[in-house]
Amino acid sequence: MGKGSKGARTKQLILEKAFVLFSNGAYNNVSLRKIEEVTGLSRGALLFHFPAKEQMFSSVVDKYVLQNLSASRNVDDKEKITLKKFINSYTRQLSDLKKELFELGITNMSFALVNLNLQAFHFYPNFADKAKAWNKTETMIWHAVISNAAESGEINKNNNVTILASMFKNLFHGTGYEGINTTNDIDINLLEQEYLLLYNSLLR
Repeated sequence: MGKGSKGARTKQLILEKAFVLFSNGAYNNVSLRKIEEVTGLSRGALLFHFPAKEQMFSSVVDKYVLQNLSASRNVDDKEKITLKKFINSYTRQLSDLKKELFELGITNMSFALVNLNLQAFHFYPNFADKAKAWNKTETMIWHAVISNAAESGEINKNNNVTILASMFKNLFHGTGYEGINTTNDIDINLLEQEYLLLYNSLLR
């Protein structure tokens, strides 16, 4: 769970255990009593950090979907990094996330995150608007990196940056969704090869 204050560690514990429950099952089947059981915490301790189950669920989605899957999570200056390094950073980020979730007991990251994402449209207030804004931001991140790559001469300038940004962003979503139907989950190595194949096609 990492270092930090006792309150921060407790909140992280709740988020981790709640994530496993929500992502493996259905929102309506996850009770506060069940979360008490898996965390070993009292009802009062749970409600101190999350006054309602809905708020707890929203926080789980924020952390494990919107934050952990963002392409800019480990990049401070997306306008200065090369496209190839950005790809390497992003695939490494996804690989680390897969390992982190496996340690929590998640054997199929793709299923867990897609299940969580779909439920959010029903149980996370205004999630549709938030998801739309998130997708727009992610596309803009890729757009900035690709634009810089074209301007610096890293890749050929004669490409449609807007379409490329959409292609790069959606590549993970397509491969990730495919991972739902496999016993081995999403293949991060294959995803990286797909990114690099697309990247190499853009070189001079």
